[in-house]
Amino acid sequence: MFKRFSISNESLRNRVVQLSKLSPFYILFVFAPSLSTTIIYWGVRLSSYNIFLAYALANWVTLTILYIVLRRFSLSREVFFLTRPRTRDWILASIAFVIGVFGAYPVAQFLNTALGVPFTTIEFNINSVETFAIVLFYAVITAPFAEEVLFRGLGMGYLISRGISPLLSGGLTLLGFALIHFPPWGFGGVIFIILWGTLPTMLRLWGNSLTPCWLMHVINNIFAYILLPLAFTY
Repeated sequence: MFKRFSISNESLRNRVVQLSKLSPFYILFVFAPSLSTTIIYWGVRLSSYNIFLAYALANWVTLTILYIVLRRFSLSREVFFLTRPRTRDWILASIAFVIGVFGAYPVAQFLNTALGVPFTTIEFNINSVETFAIVLFYAVITAPFAEEVLFRGLGMGYLISRGISPLLSGGLTLLGFALIHFPPWGFGGVIFIILWGTLPTMLRLWGNSLTPCWLMHVINNIFAYILLPLAFTY
């Protein structure tokens, strides 16, 4: 198992090595959607549905600009590294999803209670076709794809290309990924994301692909943002 993990890490290094051509400035792309949305949220105080739309649109603008820029350096495939899902990808994503729901979430709840840092969320209800479409666009279509590309594609890939070990790169990227959830979810949310985000990070390191990470993220968000709210609404 460890030999396979070592081989995967070496393959990952080889795939992203060309990203070292980029300046550190490009790391700003990783945080651009969350920073811009946070500024809008605190400045305008949009409703939950509008903030969902603002975040989704900020991600697509960021991804479009990033893709155009990376194409100039012939580096788009190093960052947007998703392939057609295979059976193995679905299996890994499903296993990680189950671990996240029945492992990461209960542990986070225990830690949040022990530390006195509740997990605060943006409240919303799926009570119309319009709200369903907004949540679907934000949570299922946009967030999994954009966040995996930006954090575990660009962020992790760039750090590895600069000579940082894959494990440390994954840890640093995971920390950044957790911190962007602080504005809406507080410290409790950061703790949860650190635990939950370990799973797609390990999938990225193990499989040298964003596909299982993206699939896990999609399955998780369908469950958390669509199925659970619908169950409580009806």
